[in-house]
Order: sequence, then structure tokens, then C-alpha cells
Amino acid sequence: RRLPDRHVDDALDAVEDDSARKEADEQRQKSLVARARWKRSIAKVGWAASLHTMARRRAAGFSDQLHERLHRTDRPGVAEALDFSAIIADKRQQHLKGTREWVFDFVEKWRVDPESAKLFWLVGGGGTGKSVAAAELLVRLLGKENAAAWHFCKHTEPARSAPAVLLRSLAGMLCATVEGFEDALTETADVKTDKVDELFQALIAEPLQSVEAPRGADDALVLIIDALDELPRDALKPVLSLLSTELKELPPWIKIVATSRDEAQIKAALSGYTPTELRVDEGRNRQDVRAYLTVLAKQHV
Repeated sequence: RRLPDRHVDDALDAVEDDSARKEADEQRQKSLVARARWKRSIAKVGWAASLHTMARRRAAGFSDQLHERLHRTDRPGVAEALDFSAIIADKRQQHLKGTREWVFDFVEKWRVDPESAKLFWLVGGGGTGKSVAAAELLVRLLGKENAAAWHFCKHTEPARSAPAVLLRSLAGMLCATVEGFEDALTETADVKTDKVDELFQALIAEPLQSVEAPRGADDALVLIIDALDELPRDALKPVLSLLSTELKELPPWIKIVATSRDEAQIKAALSGYTPTELRVDEGRNRQDVRAYLTVLAKQHV
């Protein structure tokens, strides 16, 4: 018995619909599997990146707790600490164990001497290892909770060293390293000015003057500014002005380490303050360079 044509058509349509649904389900399942694989791969990449970032922070001397305190998300626009862990970790890798000890010993004696100058200036030519010494010094200070704040200038990143950005970053770090600083900062942080000296007073000097001294001048906290000569041209003059005229506004338990090349403009500003000057390119530094080259030669010969 022959089915009516319309019944045949309906049956064919049903088969086609069922086939289409199965095909669509298969495509959907393949899509879900592909998406799940993609998410797993992204998660692996993210996890690997997270592990890399964590390892880099620790190589730079930052504990997870310190990193969290430094980079709190509730201080935007007021006191945002810049992350220098990459450059610090990179420079530390270039430090040869046993070298630069004369620099670190000299800085430590200066740090605990209440009669020493407010500013320690580490000066030397290009490639003499000033930033390597600064990074290693910072990690040693962090290890004993003797670091107040730090800034590593790079000529390839001028926006990060604009005076206002630099000062707000230092303030963000002081929120993490000096008890009571963040509360004191809330009283002055809403300053509306582009004048660098007024920003310095509001973001750094006044809050530091307001907190209870956590230590004496014979156990000072150290603030490091590396590579002054790499500051943007329009930032160099105001920053040098702060270093030469405003440091007297800081409490006796805060001292500054600055590194730079021996450039006339910097020398004129810092020599006016009679800083302690130590040349990285003197005889002892040449001994360190020879030691470094000897190790390098043994690795490649």
C-alpha cells in the first residue's frame, strides 16, 4: 500500500529535521569542547604568568604581604605605588655575590650615623653598575625593614618619572612602610596644585612630620632614587630642586640615597647640599669589575 505523497514528504522532513538537530548538537558539543580547551589553555597561561610574576617579585625582595600593601586598589590618583619589581629583579641578576660590599658597608655606616648628611650620592659613569648596586642595596634594606620607598628612573619610560607621578608613587610606598603615614596622608592628599614643592610638602613631608617617629636618626629608613640622569628633561630641574632645598623638611629618621652619572647640572644641585659622595668607578669598583669578568670568562671558556 502506497503512502500519500504528503505523508512521504512529512516523513522526509522529520528525518531531515532529526539529522539537522543531530548535526547541530554535534557542532554545539564540539564548540563546547573547544571552548573548554581554550579556557584551560588560558588558565594555564594565566597561572604560568602568575607564577612568573610571583617569582619576579620575590627575586626583587618583595614578600606577598608587602606587595599587597604596596599596591592596594583603594588609593587611585592619590598615592599609587609604581611596580619596579621587574627592573629590580633584572638588576639583581647582574649582581655578582661578594662584589660591591664596600658600597653596602659604606651606606650602612652612613645610615646609622645621626650626624651624617641627609643625602648619600652614589655617582659613576655609564655601565659602572650603579643601578645594580641600588637594586641589591634595596633588597638588603627591605630584608631588615629599613627601606622607606624607592624609584628607578628609565629614560625609556618618561611618564613614570614625571614629578607628580614620582611623588605619588613614593607616597604610596610610604603608606606601606611607615605606620600611620596613610592616615596622615588623608589630611593633605587632596591638594590641588601642579607645583612640585607643594606636592612634596602635601604628599611626603607633612605626613612624615605628623606620624610618631618609629625610630631614631641612628636607625634611619632609606628612600632610594636611582638614575637621576635618566629623568625626563622637564622633570630633572624640579626633582633636583627638591633634593637640594627641601630635604630639611623630612624628619631625622628618613634619609635619601640617590644615584646618577657625574653630570654638571646634578653635581651643582647636590654639591650645594654637601652630600656624601662615593664614586662607583674608583679603584675598588675596578676590582669588582675584574671579579665579574673573571666569573663570566669561566662560564664561557
